[in-house]
Amino acid sequence: NLNNGKIWLSSNLSGDDEVYVLQNTAQIYNEVSAIGEKTNQGKVAFSTLDGFFEIVKSNKDDFPDFIVEYLDKDIRLSEFDDLSFQNLKKIKLKNWDLIPKYSVDSEQDIEPLDEGFKYDIGIGLGEIKDNTFFEIAFIPIYHRDNFRMAYDLSYNLSSNNDIKINHFGSIFDIIDKIIYFDYFSSNGKLFVHIGDISKITFGYGQLVRNYRNTYGYPHLQKTGMTTSIEIKENFLDLEFFISDVEDFSNGGSLVGIKSNIFLSENFPLDIEVGIVSDINQYANYASQTGQEVVDSRSLYGFNLNLNYQISKTYYNAFYLFFDMVSLFYPDNRVFYREYREVERQGAFSFSFPGITYTYGKNVKISGALHYNSSLYEPGFFNSTYDLFRVQNIEFNTSVNEHDTLYNYLVNKYPSLISNDQDKSILVTKDLHSIINNSQNTFESFGVSFDIETRIQKIGGLELYFQHLMENVPDDVYSVTEVIAKTYQTIDFRLFINEGVILKMNRAEIYLSQYNEHSGLNLSSNTLSNNTSMGLSFDFQISNRINLIFDLKDTFYDINYSGLILDTSIEKVRSLNCDFMMAF
Repeated sequence: NLNNGKIWLSSNLSGDDEVYVLQNTAQIYNEVSAIGEKTNQGKVAFSTLDGFFEIVKSNKDDFPDFIVEYLDKDIRLSEFDDLSFQNLKKIKLKNWDLIPKYSVDSEQDIEPLDEGFKYDIGIGLGEIKDNTFFEIAFIPIYHRDNFRMAYDLSYNLSSNNDIKINHFGSIFDIIDKIIYFDYFSSNGKLFVHIGDISKITFGYGQLVRNYRNTYGYPHLQKTGMTTSIEIKENFLDLEFFISDVEDFSNGGSLVGIKSNIFLSENFPLDIEVGIVSDINQYANYASQTGQEVVDSRSLYGFNLNLNYQISKTYYNAFYLFFDMVSLFYPDNRVFYREYREVERQGAFSFSFPGITYTYGKNVKISGALHYNSSLYEPGFFNSTYDLFRVQNIEFNTSVNEHDTLYNYLVNKYPSLISNDQDKSILVTKDLHSIINNSQNTFESFGVSFDIETRIQKIGGLELYFQHLMENVPDDVYSVTEVIAKTYQTIDFRLFINEGVILKMNRAEIYLSQYNEHSGLNLSSNTLSNNTSMGLSFDFQISNRINLIFDLKDTFYDINYSGLILDTSIEKVRSLNCDFMMAF
C-alpha cells in the first residue's frame, strides 16, 4: 500500500523480495508470517517465502546504476522506458556454473537477453603443446522463451597432425560441438543443460570437488549433461550429471546423482545424499585412441552431508555441518604396513565439526576438521580427474624396482589392462598413488578452510585449502624410521567483473593442486598431473568486437603414448587468442 510514494522492488525466482522505499511511505506485509509494517523513505524491507520479515536502513550502493540515476536526476516515471533497465524484461540462464545448488541463483545467473537468432564469427591463433593452429570460428546462437542453444562450427588449420584438434569423424564429434543446449521451466522447478559442465561439487567437496569436463579442450571435446528438479518447494531437490555422453558408447561415463532434503523451518537441517560412479574408467581411452577396449573397470563413491542452521538474520547466518564419504574400489586394494599385507575394499572420510558463516550473498567462510582412513584421497573426482583417469605407464623391467612393481600390479589387480610385450599397464587413477609412492598407508588427520567472496561491481575470490598428515603410531613395527606423509590441496580462483579495468568484460586467474604429497609443489620442473593453472580475459574492442585470450597449463600424457615410470609428467600448455564479432 503506497501513500503517494515510490518503491523499487527486487525479487528472485525463489520468491524473496527486497522493497526499497524511494519516496514517502509504504505499507509492506508478509502474508506467510502475517507481519506488516509502515516503512519510511530510506528504508528497505526484506520479505521471504519462509516468513522472514525485517526492515533496515537502505544503502544507495545496493541499487542498480539505473535506479541511482533515477534518484540523482529525479527522472519522471513516464521516462523509465528509456532507461537501461528495460532490458530486464527478458531473462536467461548463464552457462552451467551452479553446482552444488543447480537451481537458479537470482544474483548470479539471470541476465538481460535478446531472444532470437544471432551468431558470432571470428579468427584466432592457438597453440597446444608446441602444435600451432589457426582458428576460423563460427558460432550460431538461438534463444527463444525457455530454450537456448549455441553451437561451435569452428575449424582449425594445424601445423601438424600429432595432436587431434578438429573433431568431425563421428556422430559423437558432432554432438561434442554443442556449447550449450538449455531448457528451464517457467516455474523454475526444472533445468536441463547439455554441453560443457563445470564446478560440480558434492557436499563439502571431499568426494567431488570442482569437477569439470573442459580442461582438455580443444584436444579433448566432451558434451555432458546436468539436470536439476525441484520436486517439492523448500523440501526436496534432485540433481544429476553425466560427464560425457560419448563414453556410453564405450561402456559408461562418469555420472553422479544427489538429493537434497530440507526438513523444516522448525528444525532447519539440510540432508544431502550423493552417489558418483565412473562406470568404465577406460571409456575415454577407447574414444581418444580408437582402440577397442573389451574390459571395463568401475568404481563408485557415496557422500552424506548434514548441514544444520544454527542461527540466521537477514545478513548473517551460521551453520554446523557433518560430511561423510566412502569410495569403493574395483579390486581390493592391497598394501603393506608393518611387514603385513593389508587389504581394503574401499576407503572413507569424515569431516566434523564443520562450521560455515555467510554474510548475505557476498561472503561464505567454511572450516572443518578431517579424518581419513588409509588410502583415501580427498576430492577424488576433481577438475583434473579426466586428465589422468587412465595413464599408460611403461616399465623398464631391467630395473629391479620396475620389474617388481609391474608384476605386483598385474597379479594383484587383474582388472587392469596390461601389455606384457611392451611391459606397459593402463593404470587408473585409483591406483596412481601406488605408481608415485604417495599412498597413505596410515589414517590421516587434518584441517581445511573454504572462502568465497563477492565484491559488488568488482569481482570475487574463491580459495580452498586443506592440510592432512598421516598418524603414524609411536610403537609402529619397522626396522627403519617411518616418516608420516603430509598432503595439501589448494583450489584458488580470482575473477574481475565487467568494467573494472577499462573495457574488460571479465578476467580470471586460477590455480588448483589436489592432495599433493609432501605439501604444495609449485616448482615448474616437478609439477604433477593433479595440477592446473591458467588465466583468461575478454576485452571489448568495440560494441561488436571482442578480444578473447585463454591460457592454461595442465599435466598429462596427451596421446596416451606412454609414460616411463619415475619420469616427470609432461606439461600441456594450451593458448588461444581470438577476435570475435557478434551479429
